[in-house]
Amino acid sequence: MIAAPKQDRFESLDVLRGVAILGIFAVNILAFGFPWYALSNPALFAAFFDDGGAFWWTVSTSLFQFKFITLFSLMFGAGIVLFLGEEKPSPKAGLHRSRLFWLFVIGMLHNYLLWYGDILVAYSVAGFIVAGARRWRPTTLMIVGAVLITLNFGLFVLQDFMFQKMPADALAEFKAGMWAPPPDVLAEELEIYRSGFFERFPDTALNALFAQLMQGI
Repeated sequence: MIAAPKQDRFESLDVLRGVAILGIFAVNILAFGFPWYALSNPALFAAFFDDGGAFWWTVSTSLFQFKFITLFSLMFGAGIVLFLGEEKPSPKAGLHRSRLFWLFVIGMLHNYLLWYGDILVAYSVAGFIVAGARRWRPTTLMIVGAVLITLNFGLFVLQDFMFQKMPADALAEFKAGMWAPPPDVLAEELEIYRSGFFERFPDTALNALFAQLMQGI
């Protein structure tokens, strides 16, 4: 019997990647079962929140939220660097672009046809950027990273400032739309979410577009 050729893989990275995916899955379970309103205010759905769900939501938010997606992003970047190697330009650059292209296609299909929370499109775009950024100097990488982190923090500060300056009636309307929609709106959203594929598609596509815009921000 001829032994199969050994694949050039880093098992430790594969294990960490698998752990990260399981952690992301634990966070996304709520979004799989309920409309996107549950992400901002799960207490709206008594069937989940009042029947022990509050405890598991607290565990998920405290121990999993944003922790494992950060780990997965780190593994994604490390995988790109290891795949492309040290050569510049890399002989595998064409294959890397092809893989990212199909990742983009699969992400778009999944996002708009199945579930609005898919993030593969964002990773495919980031993969193209990371491949180019590997040619930058470490100082440049640190500066760009610091600027992006500062901009992200600045957006949250700006959002808080806008909420403080927003008229009371407009702020109440905004909160109602995001965190406490009227019962009839919530019931309609649940009915759509539980309907068939074609009935659900317009709502799924709209939520997918909104999610992708938020991911871009």
